[in-house]
Amino acid sequence: MWKVCLFSLYLLHSLNGIDQALWAAPTSETTSASFSASQLESLKKMVDSNPKKAYADAALIMDTQRLSLDPEEKIALIGIQSMARTRQGHFRFALERAEAAQKLITEKQQVSPVTQAYIYTAIGHSQEGLGHIPEAMRSYQKAHEHYRKASHQHGMAASRIDIASLFVSAKLYDKAIEAYKNALVLIDPKEDSFLYSRILNNLAFTLKENGTPEKALPHLALARQLSTNINETLLLAYLNSNTGEAYYHMGQYELAEKFLNLAMKEAVDRDLESLSTAVNHYLGLIKFSQGKYSESQSFTDRALKNALKFDDIESLSKLYDLKAKLAYTRENYKDALMFRDMRDKYEDELASQNTVTALSLLQADYTLKERQQQITLLQQDNEIQRLSLQDERYLRFLGGGLVIILCISVGALLYTVRIKTTASKLAFSREKDLRNAKVAAEKANIAKSQFLSYMSHELRTPLNAVIGFSESLRLKIFGTLNERQLEYVEHIHQSGTLLLKLINDLLHLSKIEAGAIELDLQKCDLRKLVVDIVPTVDHLLKNNDINLHMETLPHDLPPVYVDKIRMDQILLNLISNAIKYGREGGNVWLSIEKTSPERIRVNVKDDGLGIAADQFENVFIPFNRAGKEESGIEGTGAGLSIVKALIEAMRGTIGFESIFNEGSNFWIDVPVADL
Repeated sequence: MWKVCLFSLYLLHSLNGIDQALWAAPTSETTSASFSASQLESLKKMVDSNPKKAYADAALIMDTQRLSLDPEEKIALIGIQSMARTRQGHFRFALERAEAAQKLITEKQQVSPVTQAYIYTAIGHSQEGLGHIPEAMRSYQKAHEHYRKASHQHGMAASRIDIASLFVSAKLYDKAIEAYKNALVLIDPKEDSFLYSRILNNLAFTLKENGTPEKALPHLALARQLSTNINETLLLAYLNSNTGEAYYHMGQYELAEKFLNLAMKEAVDRDLESLSTAVNHYLGLIKFSQGKYSESQSFTDRALKNALKFDDIESLSKLYDLKAKLAYTRENYKDALMFRDMRDKYEDELASQNTVTALSLLQADYTLKERQQQITLLQQDNEIQRLSLQDERYLRFLGGGLVIILCISVGALLYTVRIKTTASKLAFSREKDLRNAKVAAEKANIAKSQFLSYMSHELRTPLNAVIGFSESLRLKIFGTLNERQLEYVEHIHQSGTLLLKLINDLLHLSKIEAGAIELDLQKCDLRKLVVDIVPTVDHLLKNNDINLHMETLPHDLPPVYVDKIRMDQILLNLISNAIKYGREGGNVWLSIEKTSPERIRVNVKDDGLGIAADQFENVFIPFNRAGKEESGIEGTGAGLSIVKALIEAMRGTIGFESIFNEGSNFWIDVPVADL
């Protein structure tokens, strides 16, 4: 999680404008003569250049000048300690120091809004580093509110960037990229090269994680140039690390290693364990890709040691995956299975965190907008009622000379007031009910995600062990088995694999419902996608004695706008179904046709079992096998519902035609890319 934290980390406390505002803010006491505001500014800048020394110097000042420090200075020094510890990756200790500063703020009533915002930012950074995303969101929002009270535009902008980093941690990359690009427009690189470089670094990291490292390189090059001009060597270290990672993902290993070694030197010199974790991991990946397994093992072990120390879930899942691959190269299958289980454990935990985080952030955004709209309407209604009552009171006084008219007016007025008061109470009650309903819905969704996470961890981990060991027995790694033992092991392996697929389908559907499925839409050659998927199903065709026919596959079709990986998943599912429900010696036909200027259709036709007409409405219902439950054919019934959700997410459609005992034709219509 440290890598996500570094997106926004230190954007705020390192800015000269914020330094000046923080210490220029009025306090109830005069700054002591023995300790000047310029020293505080120097310490804050030192947090970036030398966090270890910044922490030690702040501690020394607090120890030797304790009696001469005013409360606000003490709070600021504790905040500097927290920021320095966060910079070093010691997030738990950083949170303890920031919370100590917050306690002092509570005890001392008169503390400047900018100082309070600084401490809330320190709390948020340490919480983000620990993976406490909802708590970090609240801390950043509080920091933003205090900057707003102080009319501190620069601080408000930095707080928004902090909040954007949380979208990155939830893998909501499109939202984060948009936020960073908007932030760049607000900053003049000549006036604030440091902040501008930071945002470029964050944007580049997000682009890299979103699968477009080539788009990240120009931003990284500009940021490195700006950082060199202002002699920000620590920022340059992180930029070199991100540059090396981008080159690795592009397959340019020599350039990647060059930049990663530059970053490693700075990480060792400054004792930056979190940065060295990432650099060692990528150097291990490079050496593995080059076939230098011994060197890869050395780098991987160093990275794993640091990741375990800081409980870095994201790094741990990736490092255990690399450890498993290295074990396979040594033919140490027992260790490989163990490392794979560890990888699955951390991947499940990380997926759960990302799903819950994405749900929390998206629901919070939706709830806030809806609530603001409802409150605005209610406020308008209350204002109309207030003005109406004022008019009625005025009319009542005009009729003061006429007793009968006065009585009638008063009676009417009282009746009107009673009705409108009742309506107002009902409106406020409705607002409260709506708020409670939204909170309940949010809790229910989070509970659902937590349950799925629990199920994933509790079921998938032992299932992976069952499947892994049964596979080892099938391969006779632990010795030979007789014919009956092999038969039983085969049943264990098949049943475990089917159950694991059922669990994976359930989790996949849950992610789709939560809107947590990421799509990388791009222009693709649909004909090539169809042709390339065929080798994947060759073994199914042979095992089921099915003949595959490539009918109409035109070469002159325009490109389509889809996610290549998801499209492969859709095609594989449709073709596999056609084979699975086909007859021995039967046929499957693939064809492509342009149905309109905006749509291209892929047909997957078979002469298999077909679907009964009374089961048509059940075809796309999750875990409903449309009458094939007793067919003896394995399946979970979730495949077509997943296909439907994915194709519709890419603005496509799906449909089918079927005759019972004669066969089916499933088709998908895919949108043509804009030329």
